[in-house]
Amino acid sequence: MEIEKKKTNQESSNDQFSLRNNHRFCPTQNKFQIIFVVGTARSGKSLLSQILGSINNVEYIDEPWMIESVSIMQGLNMAKKQVLANMLKAYTKEMFEEMILLRRGNFKPGEKSTVWDKKEPKKIFERLINVRTRTDVKDYIEKEKSVLLINLGHIIPFIPFLKEVFPECKIIHIIRNGFDVAKHIAKKQWFTINALKQPDNNYCLYRTYATTNSENYQVPWWVREGEEEKFIYLNDFAKGLYYWIREYEISETEINHFKCENSSDYMEIKFEDLIESPTEIVEKVTEFTNLKLTQRAYFMISRLNSICPQIKEGDLKLPQEEVGEDMSQKAKRILIKQGY
Repeated sequence: MEIEKKKTNQESSNDQFSLRNNHRFCPTQNKFQIIFVVGTARSGKSLLSQILGSINNVEYIDEPWMIESVSIMQGLNMAKKQVLANMLKAYTKEMFEEMILLRRGNFKPGEKSTVWDKKEPKKIFERLINVRTRTDVKDYIEKEKSVLLINLGHIIPFIPFLKEVFPECKIIHIIRNGFDVAKHIAKKQWFTINALKQPDNNYCLYRTYATTNSENYQVPWWVREGEEEKFIYLNDFAKGLYYWIREYEISETEINHFKCENSSDYMEIKFEDLIESPTEIVEKVTEFTNLKLTQRAYFMISRLNSICPQIKEGDLKLPQEEVGEDMSQKAKRILIKQGY
């Protein structure tokens, strides 16, 4: 999604979102529990979310594009805050109801997002047969005490907006060593020169011009103004580290304030602790979220235990020499602040 970098509040004030006959869009209140799992890319959000998503009364959605985009749009003042908040409420409610109806379920065996890993076959077939209407959905949510779990990336600076829209939500923030994050982002090749020339995803980008080769590129919204060309020509590992640093810099003040104001609804965990002691960490998370671990969830934890050695071994060698001393020192200072 390409955006304008310098859209002002005055321009945003003209944006409208309404229904037929000019009635303002005012969705009904969401009456269900929401848990957000947030963090930078490659921070381990999906590992934790897949375990929690296997709990019977949890409906898990992985990185919904609309919620991420609306959160970023609000942070960049691209439309009226209340309009975006109302859109977010309505979309989330609709998405949750479709999950209960299994209209969004992935029934392909073997895929990471398959519903067969998340729910018992008996429960799946019961819902396919018995849950047909919106009234059925409402009754099912009340009976099962259904919870919506949403895994989100790239929105750490906008956590306060999520809490404002969903006051009763719980937020789990996963932190990971930035050098590890950078290495895995480099492997994904998300920010290569060619990827910035011709993006193949709908990430929030803005167009910039490189004087070095007189070509246009599209860079992520979090690139600091005036550093666009510098970012374009960093190596892939350095771009990943730059991303991790910028997400921290943009969100540091907001998150520190948010933690103080919402200590009962906000939890930070380290990826490394999750890998080292998955059962202990997941049990702490479920206690925080008032969820009950099931046999299926413990099976998912056992699978995580089996891959932990490979994850740890894979992060032993990091190409820190591929970044400049200034960026490396900046990342190390952040790690100290995060308790590493």
